[in-house]
Amino acid sequence: MTGPRPRLAMVVMNSITADSRVKKAAATAVRAGCDTRVFGIDATPWTTSLGGAVLERVAPDRRRPPLLTRSGGRWTLAPLAPLAYRDHKTMLGRARDLPESADRTPVSRARRFVHRFRRRLLHSGPTLSFGRVDPECLETFIERRLPHLRAESIALADAVAAFGPDLIHAHDVTAMQIPRLIEERHCRTIPWVYDAHELVRGLTSARPRVDQALVDLEAWLAPAAADVLAVSEPLGETLAVEHGLRRTPRIVLNAPPRADLAGDSIRASCGLGPDEVLLVYPGVVKPARGLETVIEMLKLSDSVHLALVTDPTAVPLEGLLELARRCGVEHRVHVRPYVEAHRVSAFLRDGTIGVHPISHYANAEIALPTKLFEFLQAGLPVVVSDVAAMSDFVHRHGVGVTFEAGNPVSLHGAVQTVVERRPFFVAQITPQLQSAVSWEAQEDVLVAAYASASGMTLELSPERATLSLSEERRP
Repeated sequence: MTGPRPRLAMVVMNSITADSRVKKAAATAVRAGCDTRVFGIDATPWTTSLGGAVLERVAPDRRRPPLLTRSGGRWTLAPLAPLAYRDHKTMLGRARDLPESADRTPVSRARRFVHRFRRRLLHSGPTLSFGRVDPECLETFIERRLPHLRAESIALADAVAAFGPDLIHAHDVTAMQIPRLIEERHCRTIPWVYDAHELVRGLTSARPRVDQALVDLEAWLAPAAADVLAVSEPLGETLAVEHGLRRTPRIVLNAPPRADLAGDSIRASCGLGPDEVLLVYPGVVKPARGLETVIEMLKLSDSVHLALVTDPTAVPLEGLLELARRCGVEHRVHVRPYVEAHRVSAFLRDGTIGVHPISHYANAEIALPTKLFEFLQAGLPVVVSDVAAMSDFVHRHGVGVTFEAGNPVSLHGAVQTVVERRPFFVAQITPQLQSAVSWEAQEDVLVAAYASASGMTLELSPERATLSLSEERRP
């Protein structure tokens, strides 16, 4: 590649350090010859390097916006914006769902009158067309009810604009506002790629209107992206249909890089002999992951061990270990701290089975999680719950057995099957499959998206950038 290197900005609403997908994408962008800078959020600004990429954390101004603002000679009373946004989703929807014959009933007229009055009070934009997102009302809602998201988006937009990129890679729904804010605040339009990490309408919290606002944020902005990526085919197909995308998103799996299977290992770390059956699970410990089912399954067998590679200080882990004590199996549950993302497969390589007992919920059904591919890179057969996408993958490739989520007896039977037929399942984990579910196989797809979105000519160099994070804090 000749001439100045194209500039690529990645944006993500976290501190970057623990986000392996962002770090892998940054390493790939460097290999493609881009001047790469990753922008994240933290309480104080600091910068690190990742191979040839710069990782910059910015600190947002978290002061709340004023309650009353003046723009274009009109005053806007911001606190009522969430009410107006609720009306968009409920009151107006119900009114317009009424049959045509009911349009002139007193109830229908009253609903429409109240909605128009509130919108006029707020000056929040043109009349809504039901089923479409009202951007101004949505933005006001985010400003009032999600002030941290608004502040972080503005801080990142200003930092990215100062960098002056040729292309933006926006990771996850919360980063989608940044290209638009750059256009609004800095009068510059920059092509961008949206990377959908999960099914946004599958998110649940104690604030359903906030969840709905994020759904609408994606519906509004996703069609404006120059290209869209998704972490699995079911997610990509869902996004294409629900948001009317011009083309089905490109699939970039959450796959680990190929690595030498050497160094410290999980079995030696747990002090177990080669004949002990060892289930391994790397990742977050929380109720939705279904690990209680594994603990209860251990009661059904006196020879199976479980190793958790996780945060030893995590609060949910205490409850899981307490359950193990009540079940009398605490001596067969081993906790080890996280290892670097590019070292996970090597660390797990002498386990017996990789287990992922995740519960049924919307995002679990469409996910192909990183740990599934880490197991395969380590050469481990798997036992996974019967969530849709993951169980389909396991059955299609013959690399393990599924079980009924939440059912310890079903899990016990699946583990016994894999233990008894382990050589068969291991033989299905071919070098071709391992290559297909590696990060290296995703890089061509990612670089093609960058080239298509920006018009740049990009080629991957044969030299790989490191995925380990070398931090050098600078205030």
